Amino acid sequence: MKRIIGIGLMGYFFCQAAYAAPQYSLTYLGDFAPAGMNNHGDVVGRHMAWYQQQLIDWSNLGLKAKAINDAGEVVGEGPQRGHPVDFYLSSPSASPQETGVLWSNDINSHGVILSRMSGAVVQFGGAATNLTQSHAIHAEGMAINDLAQVVGWAYLDQQAQQNLNEKAFRLSQGQFELLDSSSGFEQNFAMDINQSGQTVGYGVEGGVAKSWQVESGTSEVNLSLHQQLTSEHVGVLDSFALANNQHNDTVGQVGFDCQVVDCEEQGNVAGFVSVNNSTYLLNQLIDENHPLLDEYRLVKAVDINDRGQIAVLATAISNNQEHALLLTPDYTASFESLSLRGTPNSWQSSPMSLVNDH
Repeated sequence: MKRIIGIGLMGYFFCQAAYAAPQYSLTYLGDFAPAGMNNHGDVVGRHMAWYQQQLIDWSNLGLKAKAINDAGEVVGEGPQRGHPVDFYLSSPSASPQETGVLWSNDINSHGVILSRMSGAVVQFGGAATNLTQSHAIHAEGMAINDLAQVVGWAYLDQQAQQNLNEKAFRLSQGQFELLDSSSGFEQNFAMDINQSGQTVGYGVEGGVAKSWQVESGTSEVNLSLHQQLTSEHVGVLDSFALANNQHNDTVGQVGFDCQVVDCEEQGNVAGFVSVNNSTYLLNQLIDENHPLLDEYRLVKAVDINDRGQIAVLATAISNNQEHALLLTPDYTASFESLSLRGTPNSWQSSPMSLVNDH
C-alpha cells in the first residue's frame, strides 16, 4: 500500500491463521480506473473517487487522482494545459489547488507529496526538493512511505536513457540505493514501499516481466513471488508486482501465455494477490456465482491497504470499458476495533449514491 500508518497486528495475525485461503466480497464502485486507496477503503482514480461509500465525480474538472492518504488528502494530475497541472485536495469533495510540481504520484500521511518528475518531493505549500539529481539524469518516484523513504526508477546516464535501461532505486535518509544492480534485467522498476522499507516491483528480462520483493536492509531482489505465480497458476508468463501493505501482502497483475490458456475466453491478463505465503488470482477468491463476475474481468490489482482490501481495475466483458471494484476479505471485520471506519457494503451492483460537488 502506498499510504502506510501503523496499526495493531494481533487481529491481523489471528485472522491470517484462521483464513489460510481468504474469501473476498466484491463491491462495484464506478466506471473509472482506480489508482490508489487508503486504509479506510477510499479509492481514487481517473475523474472519480469512492469516498465514505459515496461516488464523487470530477469528470467536469478533468482530474486524474493518483493517491489518497488516511486523512483524505488527494494528489494527482489536472487537466492538460500544455502540460499537466497537478492538484491537491484536502478531501475528495474539496476544491482543487495546484501543488507547484508536475506528475504528483503519491502522498504520505504527513502530507508530503512525491512527484514522478525527477524524483522531487514537496510538502504542500513548501519548496520542491529534487532527491535524485546527483545520482541520475532522470528519475521517477513511484511511492513514498511515512518515513519519507522513496522508491522508483531512474536512468543513470544518457546511454541508459537511449537504451531504455531503467534501474530500480530506493532512497532512504538521503542514501540512494540501486536494487539488484547486478541482475540481468534490461528494465527494472520499484513500485511501492511499506512502512518497514519492504519494497516490491518488477524487472524485465528477455521480454518477460518478473515480480520481485526486496526486504529492508538489503538491495537484492527476491524472485520467489514470480516463481510462485508461474508454478501455481497455469499459463502465467509475466508478473508485475505493483503494491504492498504493512504486512508485505503484495498485489499486481499477471500476463498469460495464450498458447497455453484460452485468452479469448478468460482474457490475457488478471489481477493477483500474494497473502500468507500463497498466491491467488483474484477471481479464485470470490464466490463463483457472484453476479459481477458475469459482467467484468478483474484485470489488475492496483493497490492493497493494511486491512487487506484491494482496489481492482476491471474491464467489462461486453465492451472492455474500465471500472473500479473493491475486494474486501472476510477477516477485515476484525479491524473494526482499531479506529478505522467500517468496511464498505459488499455484493452491491451499483454505488450507493453519486455526489457531484462541482
